This record gives sequence, C-alpha cells and structure tokens, in this order.
Amino acid sequence: MTIYSHSRLSTFEQCPLKFKFRYIDKLEPEIKQSIEGFLGNKVHNTLEFIYIQSCKGRIVELDEIIEFYIQIWNKEYSHEIKVIKEELTAEHYFEKGIKFLIDYFTENYPFKDNTIAVEKQIIIDLDKEKPGKYKIQGYIDRLVH
Repeated sequence: MTIYSHSRLSTFEQCPLKFKFRYIDKLEPEIKQSIEGFLGNKVHNTLEFIYIQSCKGRIVELDEIIEFYIQIWNKEYSHEIKVIKEELTAEHYFEKGIKFLIDYFTENYPFKDNTIAVEKQIIIDLDKEKPGKYKIQGYIDRLVH
C-alpha cells in the first residue's frame, strides 16, 4: 500500500531531488527548524487547544490561552531553533505569537461556531480497481458543521 499526502506531492512538484532526499534517502536538513516554523507550530497548537476545549463545551478565556501558549513555547523552545533574520530575536517571534492569539481571540470569541473536530484525519482511495493500493491522506485542521 502506498499513501501519499499533499506535502509529499507538493515537495515532488517543487523538486524531485528534494523529494528523494527527504522521503527516500531520509536525509536530515541542515537547519532542523526555523523560528518561523516553530512560531507557526506553537500558534497552531494553541488554536487546536482552544477548539478542543470548545468541542467539550468549555469556553476558554484569553489568559488561559496565553498561558497555554507560554507553557508550550517554554517547554519546546531550544537554542538550536534557527533565527534566520539576524536583526530579530526569538523574543520578537514569541511576542508576535501573543499578538496573533490576542487578535484571533478578539475576532472569534467565544468560539461557538459548531466545530465538531480538530486534526481530523482523512484517507481517500485513489484507485477503484485496486482498493487500498494507492491512497492519499490529509488532516483537516478544524471541521465545522
């Protein structure tokens, strides 16, 4: 069985050699994680937290959201995370994340939008003649009814 994903397919479309290095040869990149990627991941994790709580019928307040973000940032941040723009600091990106979350909170509170799932995995068969042989998988960040 072969399972494809959007990221694998787009990597191949960008550069077949990059696809080979990453998915076949499994080479480690020189820069394992950039601060921009780390920031995006922590904000995404925090938004996921908000909607998991919402699905449970809980309304989270801004202070709890910021506290969650600070905890996961501090727990997972490492000085090995590369800050590409030398004129900026990790603290700058950390504060940018707080601003993103405050803006999101202001726009979307109390998060009652009929969210029914977060990080919902989907798998689709691509070959009707050979079911299960070729599939594509993806994740829906937030599924709203």
